[in-house]
Amino acid sequence: MLFYLGVFAVFCLSALFAFAQLTSMWEGKFHKFEDTVYKLKILNPGNGTKYTGALFGIKANEGYDYSFKRESSEDRFFKRVGLTYKYKVGDSKFDDLVFIVSDNISLLKKLSDCPKLTSLILEIFACPDGNKLFVEKIRHGAGCLSVEFGTHGKFDQHDV
Repeated sequence: MLFYLGVFAVFCLSALFAFAQLTSMWEGKFHKFEDTVYKLKILNPGNGTKYTGALFGIKANEGYDYSFKRESSEDRFFKRVGLTYKYKVGDSKFDDLVFIVSDNISLLKKLSDCPKLTSLILEIFACPDGNKLFVEKIRHGAGCLSVEFGTHGKFDQHDV
């Protein structure tokens, strides 16, 4: 009985932490390009020796919460055990690359019905030139539309 109580407590704390992460907006330094204000945060593991990525975001409509990301090993594991489902829009290039994190049925239907939208999302995933940075995730939540960049190696802030 104590084992099940412990598992339940870990599950509840994990869900609470995940909810807090989803509903909070990340902190970053504000910049301005022409008339657009954006936030930029360079990510590092804490020791300051190597950058591990960057977050770039603009203010967006409140009330939305979804992510488009590259499928990770955790996603494949949870899909295999039946805890998640990979929604497919019908475009094989999009379906092979993008894992959609959302339970919004109207968003999923819009993605299936609008090939231009899925094409634009694929363009964002392909946008960094060179091989230092790549788009890891696109997220809309907490009033911010953000793109998370990962890195294949060391990069400078001016690369972003």
